[in-house]
Amino acid sequence: MKKSSIIILLALFALPLQAQKGTPEKRDFQVAHFSGIQASDIVQVVVEKADEYALSIETPPEIFKYLDVQVRDGILRIGLIRGELPRSIQKKYRDLEVLCKVKLKELDWLQTSGVAKIHVRDPFRTNKMKIELSGVSQVDVKNVDCNELSVEISGVSELTFYGKTEELRSEVSGASKAYFYLEGKTITFANVEISGTGRTTIEGDAIRALLNMSGTSEFEGARFQVETMKAGVSGVSRARVHVTGSLDPTLSGASKLYYNRNALLRNVNISGASKLNYY
Repeated sequence: MKKSSIIILLALFALPLQAQKGTPEKRDFQVAHFSGIQASDIVQVVVEKADEYALSIETPPEIFKYLDVQVRDGILRIGLIRGELPRSIQKKYRDLEVLCKVKLKELDWLQTSGVAKIHVRDPFRTNKMKIELSGVSQVDVKNVDCNELSVEISGVSELTFYGKTEELRSEVSGASKAYFYLEGKTITFANVEISGTGRTTIEGDAIRALLNMSGTSEFEGARFQVETMKAGVSGVSRARVHVTGSLDPTLSGASKLYYNRNALLRNVNISGASKLNYY
């Protein structure tokens, strides 16, 4: 009997807590034509391919008045009006979520900042795809086929990209990470820059590649087969490459470059305490 009374008291105590937190509510928004998505602050977005343009947001009712939702210059922008919530709201909702579902016909631009997240699950085909991340944001792309892929990542952000491209330009800085899984299409040219403590991993095939590294950055390219590569590695950076033709390496500082045994070395330039070894 005593145990039952305790359970009832706990249940009654939990009711006001649930009411205080607020039950999430889903609302639909009318949006015009767009092909790009900008997510900022605490927004989480799931992107679906459709023959319509639609946006639905799920979050506690009192949060909607703080949201800034608009389509400008062909970009759907979702975030907070002043970039943050009032302190009273922050205290009330410790694990607040703003969950968005976006539907659109074509996709060619993604941008995240703050702690925002974007997940692209459906396949998209476009000519030029541009992705920008900053803050502590994340982007996960499952299947995008494009001719040109341009990526810029800073802060402590992370990108995972599955797809195809003919040309890749990637710049990773800060403590960010980028993972590219580019199967099914040979890249004609890849320009990869990494600085700070950034890390980039690429899998796929390319005809030409230019690699520039500084700071304490890392590059994993053992499964990225390149015909010809020019690599500049400085600072305390570390890289592993797979070159089927010629490798033109320039190393300085205390950097390390590991290459496959059958690569043909040309114009080797090594200074400082750098090391060039095969694996």
